[in-house]
Amino acid sequence: MKKLLVLLLTVLMCFALAACSSAPASSDTAPADETPVVDDNPYNLVEPGKLTVSMSTDYAPMEFFDTTKTGQDMYVGSDVELCKFIADYLGLELVIKAQDFDTCQVSVAQGIADMSVSGYSYTTSRAAAYLLSVDYFSDGDSGQVAIIKAGNSDKFPNLDALNVAGVTVAAQNGALQQEIVTEQLPNATMMQVDDLNNACDQLYEGTYDAVAIAQTTAELLVQSHPDKFEIVNGLFDDSKYTGYHALINLENTALCDAVNEAIGAVPAGQYATWQADSEALFLSLGEAAVEGIVAEAE
Repeated sequence: MKKLLVLLLTVLMCFALAACSSAPASSDTAPADETPVVDDNPYNLVEPGKLTVSMSTDYAPMEFFDTTKTGQDMYVGSDVELCKFIADYLGLELVIKAQDFDTCQVSVAQGIADMSVSGYSYTTSRAAAYLLSVDYFSDGDSGQVAIIKAGNSDKFPNLDALNVAGVTVAAQNGALQQEIVTEQLPNATMMQVDDLNNACDQLYEGTYDAVAIAQTTAELLVQSHPDKFEIVNGLFDDSKYTGYHALINLENTALCDAVNEAIGAVPAGQYATWQADSEALFLSLGEAAVEGIVAEAE
């Protein structure tokens, strides 16, 4: 009998020890199968998974419209190709918003667009208001010039002839040409415009005497409309304005760093190739190439 009791006690002790050894893990230990949290919007985008870019589409060959196409495909130009490259590099869908030049910048500041790419050269005011990407085209435009109506070269043989009281020179609002005209043609009347296409139309109609514009764009415009426009002899001093930069909201350093990395991955000379191809496209399209703010149907 004693042996039986001893045996029973031994079995009970074994059960007790087994129960103690299988006690549940402490509550402060994380489950082994817990899935780590993944940030689905690491670049603080307006819409996760999409890179929304505001662009002033009146600036061939950097950005303009191919009206033979529809939707997002109608936006063409060297800046458009750059944005496609950046979006692909970051694994994002590119969404372009066509807006006038000033609104493009406001959209970035207000968080409506993630960034703006529209041939922006460096200015101190832009550097204070936005994060500027690294320069994506070191050569930038080949210069800054003024165009006049064809046949007016006797009246305006050079830039000095524009620096006279009563002469009206249009420049795009918020663009470096606005600063250039203000500083280098102080005696002329500077007229702020939102759309370069409209400004050129008004130049031809006689509303303005001249329009300050990038030389690359001016040459393309004169080449496509030699009966309407010509370039005034001489170049403005643009030595303090270098290259092209994307504008990004001041608080979005994550996106700026990512965009800089993407720009750094663009093959050497690729942007110049995009620009040359876009110039050829603009000339080949003729009337189907539009410089202006043609809003995409919602």
